[in-house]
Amino acid sequence: MGLKTIKRSWTDRNARRSVYRILESNVLCSMSTITGQSKPHINIGYFAYTKKGTLELFYLSYPNSHHSKNLLRNSSMGIAVYGSNQEWGGHDRGVQLLGTCQEAKGILSKKAESVYGARFRKYREWRLKFKGGKTRFEYRFYRFAPKLLMFLDEGEEEYRDSLVVVPIK
Repeated sequence: MGLKTIKRSWTDRNARRSVYRILESNVLCSMSTITGQSKPHINIGYFAYTKKGTLELFYLSYPNSHHSKNLLRNSSMGIAVYGSNQEWGGHDRGVQLLGTCQEAKGILSKKAESVYGARFRKYREWRLKFKGGKTRFEYRFYRFAPKLLMFLDEGEEEYRDSLVVVPIK
């Protein structure tokens, strides 16, 4: 038996609740970018996200990393978030997001640091080591803006055996 496809709007309260539950219960994501030779590149990183208003995901990375350099050429990105402890045949949960990503600068960088620091308290402690020190802080925040997401939330009766597709405007 295959999955049926259900389309929902981002304004659908139940769809948003499922997506936020998946994001909240996971801290790592897989990020896919495209190289200059049109080849895929995957990276894993910790992420934080906005809980109100427009959905945004933020992560921290070196600007000289492969995926960061890829984004300078092509801002397209795909992200997958799911728990790796799920068992085959169970009630699976996960979300795939497609959109664009770029370095968060100015006010967006401050927002990213606030959202990320609120989710990862140890980040704030770690970040303080660089203030006024001899070691330069070379990491940068990146902002991912999803345009389309697809999720599984088979623990919810409404979405059982379904792939839910949600465009985000």
